[in-house]
Amino acid sequence: MYESTVGVTVDEIVKQEYGVNLVEIENLNDADCLVFAIAHDEFKNMSLEQIDSLFGKYSNDEKVIIDVKSILDKKNIEEIGNSYWRL
Repeated sequence: MYESTVGVTVDEIVKQEYGVNLVEIENLNDADCLVFAIAHDEFKNMSLEQIDSLFGKYSNDEKVIIDVKSILDKKNIEEIGNSYWRL
Protein backbone atom coordinates (compact mmCIF):
# COMPACT_ATOMS: atom_id res chain seq x y z
CA MET A 1 0.00 0.00 0.00
CA TYR A 2 1.23 3.48 -0.79
CA GLU A 3 0.67 6.44 1.54
CA SER A 4 -0.35 9.80 0.16
CA THR A 5 0.47 13.06 1.87
CA VAL A 6 -3.04 13.54 3.30
CA GLY A 7 -3.25 10.32 5.34
CA VAL A 8 -5.28 8.40 2.77
CA THR A 9 -3.53 5.69 0.81
CA VAL A 10 -3.16 5.95 -2.93
CA ASP A 11 -4.78 2.51 -3.10
CA GLU A 12 -7.89 3.90 -1.39
CA ILE A 13 -8.03 6.94 -3.65
CA VAL A 14 -7.73 4.84 -6.80
CA LYS A 15 -10.38 2.40 -5.55
CA GLN A 16 -12.78 5.23 -4.71
CA GLU A 17 -12.20 7.27 -7.88
CA TYR A 18 -11.84 4.53 -10.48
CA GLY A 19 -13.11 1.32 -8.88
CA VAL A 20 -9.74 -0.34 -9.45
CA ASN A 21 -7.65 -2.31 -6.97
CA LEU A 22 -3.91 -1.65 -7.25
CA VAL A 23 -1.61 -4.65 -7.01
CA GLU A 24 2.14 -5.06 -7.00
CA ILE A 25 3.49 -5.80 -10.48
CA GLU A 26 4.97 -9.05 -9.17
CA ASN A 27 1.42 -10.28 -8.56
CA LEU A 28 0.27 -9.75 -12.16
CA ASN A 29 0.24 -12.92 -14.22
CA ASP A 30 -3.22 -13.29 -15.73
CA ALA A 31 -3.90 -10.00 -17.51
CA ASP A 32 -5.48 -9.77 -20.94
CA CYS A 33 -4.80 -6.03 -21.21
CA LEU A 34 -2.02 -3.84 -19.81
CA VAL A 35 -2.28 -0.07 -19.58
CA PHE A 36 1.00 1.83 -19.26
CA ALA A 37 -0.26 5.27 -18.19
CA ILE A 38 2.87 6.60 -16.50
CA ALA A 39 6.38 6.80 -17.96
CA HIS A 40 8.26 5.37 -14.97
CA ASP A 41 11.72 3.95 -15.74
CA GLU A 42 10.55 0.62 -14.31
CA PHE A 43 8.07 0.36 -17.19
CA LYS A 44 10.35 1.84 -19.86
CA ASN A 45 13.04 -0.71 -19.07
CA MET A 46 10.82 -3.80 -19.18
CA SER A 47 11.80 -6.41 -21.75
CA LEU A 48 9.21 -8.02 -23.99
CA GLU A 49 9.63 -11.19 -21.94
CA GLN A 50 8.85 -9.31 -18.72
CA ILE A 51 5.79 -7.70 -20.27
CA ASP A 52 4.62 -11.04 -21.67
CA SER A 53 4.91 -12.66 -18.22
CA LEU A 54 2.18 -10.31 -16.96
CA PHE A 55 -0.36 -11.77 -19.38
CA GLY A 56 -2.40 -14.89 -18.84
CA LYS A 57 -2.42 -17.85 -21.20
CA TYR A 58 -3.75 -15.98 -24.20
CA SER A 59 -2.55 -16.07 -27.77
CA ASN A 60 -0.47 -13.02 -28.72
CA ASP A 61 -3.28 -11.57 -30.83
CA GLU A 62 -5.55 -11.59 -27.74
CA LYS A 63 -3.07 -9.60 -25.63
CA VAL A 64 -3.70 -5.85 -25.59
CA ILE A 65 -1.18 -3.17 -24.61
CA ILE A 66 -2.28 0.44 -24.19
CA ASP A 67 0.72 2.74 -23.99
CA VAL A 68 -0.58 6.19 -23.03
CA LYS A 69 2.87 7.81 -22.88
CA SER A 70 4.36 6.02 -25.92
CA ILE A 71 7.21 4.57 -23.86
CA LEU A 72 7.38 1.13 -25.48
CA ASP A 73 8.82 0.08 -28.82
CA LYS A 74 5.76 -0.15 -31.08
CA LYS A 75 7.56 -2.12 -33.80
CA ASN A 76 8.78 -4.85 -31.44
CA ILE A 77 5.39 -5.28 -29.81
CA GLU A 78 3.53 -5.41 -33.10
CA GLU A 79 6.07 -7.92 -34.49
CA ILE A 80 5.09 -10.45 -31.83
CA GLY A 81 1.42 -9.93 -32.66
CA ASN A 82 0.05 -8.07 -29.64
CA SER A 83 -2.65 -5.46 -30.14
CA TYR A 84 -0.94 -2.15 -29.38
CA TRP A 85 -2.45 1.30 -28.98
CA ARG A 86 -0.70 4.50 -28.00
CA LEU A 87 -1.23 8.22 -27.99
